[in-house]
Amino acid sequence: MKERLERAFFGLISRHLVLAAALYGMGLIIGSALYARGLSPYVAALISLACGVTAGVLRRGRALVPVLCGMAALGMCLSGGMWARIDGVAADDSSRLYRGCVLSCSEVEGASQTYSLTLSSITRLEGEREISVQGKVYAYCEDPFAIGDWVQIEGRLRPVRGYQNPGMLHARAQSAAYGIYAAIRVDSVERLPGQKGGLEVWAGRLRAHVAQVCSRLFPNSCGLMGALVVGDTANLEGAVYDAFRATGLLHLIVVSGMHVGIVLAGLWLLWRAAPLLPRVWMPAVLTAVLAVYCAMTGFSSSCIRAAIMAGLALWAVPLMRRPDLPTLLAAAFLLICIPRPERALSYGLWLSFLATLGLWSVGYWFRPLLARVPKGFKTLAGTLAASFSAQLYTWPILSMIGGNHPLLALALGTLIAPVISLLVMAGFPLLILGLLGEAMGQGVLAVVRTLAWPVDALASLTAGAMAQAVDIPGMAYAFALALPGIGLLFYGAALFVSSPLIRLKISARLRLGAAFLVACALVTGGTFALERAAPQIAMLDVGQGQCVLIRDGRGSTYLIDAGGDWFGGKTLDNTVTGAMRAMGVAGIDGVILTHTDEDHIRSLGALCAALPVGAVYLAPQANVPQKVACIEEVPLIRVSAMQDIPLGGGAALRLIPVGDMLCVRAQLSGCTALFTGDLTAKGEQALLQTGENLSCDVLQVAHHGSAGSSTQAFLDAASPTMAWISCGKDNRYGHPAPQTLDRLEKAGIAVCRTDVLGAIRLTRRFGAWRLSFQSTGAAFAGKGNLIQ
Repeated sequence: MKERLERAFFGLISRHLVLAAALYGMGLIIGSALYARGLSPYVAALISLACGVTAGVLRRGRALVPVLCGMAALGMCLSGGMWARIDGVAADDSSRLYRGCVLSCSEVEGASQTYSLTLSSITRLEGEREISVQGKVYAYCEDPFAIGDWVQIEGRLRPVRGYQNPGMLHARAQSAAYGIYAAIRVDSVERLPGQKGGLEVWAGRLRAHVAQVCSRLFPNSCGLMGALVVGDTANLEGAVYDAFRATGLLHLIVVSGMHVGIVLAGLWLLWRAAPLLPRVWMPAVLTAVLAVYCAMTGFSSSCIRAAIMAGLALWAVPLMRRPDLPTLLAAAFLLICIPRPERALSYGLWLSFLATLGLWSVGYWFRPLLARVPKGFKTLAGTLAASFSAQLYTWPILSMIGGNHPLLALALGTLIAPVISLLVMAGFPLLILGLLGEAMGQGVLAVVRTLAWPVDALASLTAGAMAQAVDIPGMAYAFALALPGIGLLFYGAALFVSSPLIRLKISARLRLGAAFLVACALVTGGTFALERAAPQIAMLDVGQGQCVLIRDGRGSTYLIDAGGDWFGGKTLDNTVTGAMRAMGVAGIDGVILTHTDEDHIRSLGALCAALPVGAVYLAPQANVPQKVACIEEVPLIRVSAMQDIPLGGGAALRLIPVGDMLCVRAQLSGCTALFTGDLTAKGEQALLQTGENLSCDVLQVAHHGSAGSSTQAFLDAASPTMAWISCGKDNRYGHPAPQTLDRLEKAGIAVCRTDVLGAIRLTRRFGAWRLSFQSTGAAFAGKGNLIQ
């Protein structure tokens, strides 16, 4: 009787906890959607709470109804506050003094002698007063600093820049998940006497020390092993990072439940071999170890999720309660996302939850099949089945995040995940031995280095294999989810088919699952195939710079410029090449440079290294900087007179040299676009005097919308329907200028801006050109112009 009561009691708690987590998550989603559309999530929260209280009163004593509605209302309220904090950082054009404590310092890849700092305890100095600045901040300077240093910075405060392109994680959302809302453009920085302490500083120092030991143990693969063992991606090579991202397997280098499981398993074996303390102390000791490991990983959301679930499971054992996975997932979600709802924005947390859910539910498909596997192959078969299950559940969300998911990612991930698991299982104990070896002497450390050599060789081989996997023909073909609703449909149907609560025979499960996967493949794969085969003009979001992709839908691909700035937490090289991969670009026929300023050519070298490029076109009088001159095996073509580049289906690119500039007029399936680079008013007058037909549907506004361009005479000659402006958010030049926006508005020209809308894409589908933006929340595309 006692067991029945306990089972019923804990079962009731489990069901209600799962329901509360679901309603709280739904409240976060609804509140975020309302906020993005300019509506108040607080009003919706009050309505939800009022409905719950009313329902509870009418049902007489059913207090659970208002409590559950209260969870949904709490989610809406917290989402409103969350986005208010994220969007509440205003750009400060005045150079001010700030003081803060350094939490991390890493060299920025691709920028010589540039370091990225993460600062905490930030205060702004105004005379003798110190005003707190919300959250942590990024800063970029030319000098390295030690963790815990107390620094004073003179600079301008900016919101964290989140480039919005296909295949990119949203930098602002991911930074907010770690409590970072702003960045400082540094004018000068000096180190102050004394150092700060605290938990975050201690965790940062521990993390830096672990990274040093990792580099000594694994000299050939320290970046990959650091990412795999403790989630330290600061030293991960850009080529390796791009390889994992391009193949759709970036989630494999995220610290997850597998890492926490390995830590607990190792400690459990040590405890069994040498029981130093009574067994009743085990939950407390293991919980403390998990807290230290979370500090080593930088308190990543996925690691915290796994540690909370493991800790709850450990403490449930003394209570004679066998914990079930849905209850642990729900409890972990609430414990993570109620104190800090920004954690819910972390893609790593999503993928961690989904992979765990996949192991629980989809794994039931394979149990009858694994029973028939010979004994010698059961471990291998079980590992592949678990890997396939996790890959299957993370596939739709990876597709929605990255814009597509490579066709071979499911198979490649199933094969590579066991290798990654082996590297983690071998790397973690070696890292612990290395930390102990440093304390015990160089002799012990030399022995550990010898033991680590095979792991280092395997990790280096894995990194090389991933770099080669990018060029597998099937990787160029991908599935993409056209709507988030398709992803939700996938999860709902997969849960129904694969849940152990659904009493279906294995054959029926397999048939239903296969049918559903084929349906998803046809819908999403067909959508992306249509996208790749369609003519397209896309202006990428590269900050204060320009990069435009043109595809004729018949295999020809050209870029107009390849530049931008890197200020914002990620290097621009990764921005452009990542967007090319996500949009299915396997090669570029030519890069047309309107001119050779840094903000128009910055990514050219990395682009030529990552993808085959047929040629680079330049104006006859354009200077060739070292960044362009050092490109090998790519012909540089000087365009000294009007030149046409034919495309498929009668389309063409008209190259028009104007002094040291090169203008492009693209005619593509009934749409004409004119790209003018950084032409000044004098350059526009010279272009008018060439006698070329300048009429167009889409005009790239010259010089990022500066006041000295887009004269009225030029706008009258071009007579565009819409104008595209590529500029950085809150840039220091004030682009686009109010005068330019006024002229465009008076001419009745709709304005699209990358700083507001992210990447702008014009795609021809079903016989008509359709406009889309990467930013889903932005509606206004300029002063007084609403883009539908």
